[in-house]
Amino acid sequence: MMLLLVSAPLLASPTSATFEPCKQVASKYLADCLKPMHTANDESCWSNARSAYEACISSIVNKHSASEQRNRREAEERRRLKSELNPDRSSLAGCYIELRHDLNLMLEDLSDDANGTLFPRPIDPVLPIKEFELHADGRFSVTWHPFESYVDYWGTYNTNGHDIAFKVTKGNFVPARRDLEGAFEVLPERQLQLTGVFLGDPQRDQELMTHANPIYGTYTFKRSGRVCSKAAGNHR
Repeated sequence: MMLLLVSAPLLASPTSATFEPCKQVASKYLADCLKPMHTANDESCWSNARSAYEACISSIVNKHSASEQRNRREAEERRRLKSELNPDRSSLAGCYIELRHDLNLMLEDLSDDANGTLFPRPIDPVLPIKEFELHADGRFSVTWHPFESYVDYWGTYNTNGHDIAFKVTKGNFVPARRDLEGAFEVLPERQLQLTGVFLGDPQRDQELMTHANPIYGTYTFKRSGRVCSKAAGNHR
């Protein structure tokens, strides 16, 4: 009996007591093998005892392994949920290109129809942003027409949960009309969405200064898979 228990395969287990049921199974088989009905040369009896013991060991190991995998999956899910609820800036870092925007832009000057009714006149879409870069250390830059090291404006940003606020420090073109406090969301397929913000428009900046109502909306960006303008990362 001792030979059978000692020669069982070495298994990683939480404690030795975990496998105590397997020892009991083996003991019952071995006790049965010693009964008069079995001959000393009845190899099948001893083989069945070993098989029962090893099957028991294997079952416990598999259950333990499944439990460990489940614990790892649950821990990973907790980390994922924590990241979604309180994403850090490292998860935002990257060079993005604008996919689309949806802004509440309506000019104040009104046009009338044949009945004399006045309607707000929507303006043309603003220019899409070709480079929007976020750094894990809290720097950002915005560029409409990237060329070599050119950047339109840059500065710093802070996050609090899903709130985000940008502060311009300098730039080659800084739009006078802008709203840089809103919210963000990391979307599937390497996309980033900003809501409640207006990043400006270089070709209509003066025109938009006559727009009395707040300008804000939603921008959807996608990671461009390349490095932004060389100088963008150096501006502070």
